Formats: sequence, structure tokens, C-alpha cells
Amino acid sequence: MGDPILASFSCTLWGIRGAYRHSDTGSHTWHFPPKGAIIGNGMGSPTPKGTDGGLETMRNQAESIQNSAPGVIPRASWRVAEVHTLPDYRLAVKFIDGTTGEVDLSRLIMSESAGIFAQLRDPVLFAQAYVEYGAVVWPGEIDLAPDAMYDEIKKKGRWVL
Repeated sequence: MGDPILASFSCTLWGIRGAYRHSDTGSHTWHFPPKGAIIGNGMGSPTPKGTDGGLETMRNQAESIQNSAPGVIPRASWRVAEVHTLPDYRLAVKFIDGTTGEVDLSRLIMSESAGIFAQLRDPVLFAQAYVEYGAVVWPGEIDLAPDAMYDEIKKKGRWVL
């Protein structure tokens, strides 16, 4: 029946069928596929159809244009249009439908369970808030959910986190 470890190891992971399976422990012999076996589309594989094999220049993030899809105009009312930082870890926000309000992040940022938001204790970083694709974001991939923010501000005029 063969080696039970080899038999139980998933061959579909490697795209190899039959007796040419990979051992998952150091105590067993390594089994390699025969020369010319097709393992997958990795480096050294033939170029996939529809490409010329070249690499495209990596785009600079600063060059990207927000909402640049032709003919697509975002209309969800919860999309943030403007954000302004205020003292004490607060934000003034305006949504695309004209709704305005305040977001108070002070308790969240100063709490022991702040997680990624603890980085915003730095006033210089907090002041770098900006709008990207309808959401309030900061450098370092920190953002706020605009739909939850909109719902609370629509109800209470303020969102306290």
C-alpha cells in the first residue's frame, strides 16, 4: 500500500499525481517528480496565455486617482467627502449627502485595548487623517468604517468610539 504518511499527504497541493508525492517529515525520503512533470504556474513555467512575459512598472501610490473608473460615480450616502482633525482625538466629517458630524476617538485611542488605533496617540500621525475611497484613513492602513460612522452620526450627530 506504500507509505501511510505519503498516502495521506494532499497531492493536489502540489499538483502531482501518483507515486511522486512529497514527504511532510524529515524522517522520510524526499520524493521528486520526474523530469518534465508539470507542477504548476510558478517561476520557470511557460508564460500564461494573454501575457507577453514582461513585467509592468509598479505604480506609485501617489499617482493613483481616486474614483477613476470611467462612468462610475459613487453615490452611497455613507461615503465620507471631507475630514478635518480636531483637538483631543476628534474628527469633523462630512458625507457626500451633506450630513455632518463629529467622531470622538479619544476613549478608543487611549484604551488598553486600542490595538492598531494606539498608533494614533501620536498627534502628528492623528493629524494625517484623509479621505480615500469614501473612508477616513491614516498612514499605516488604519481606517474607520464609513457606514457605521454614518449611521451613528445620522442618529446622534456624533460617533463615540
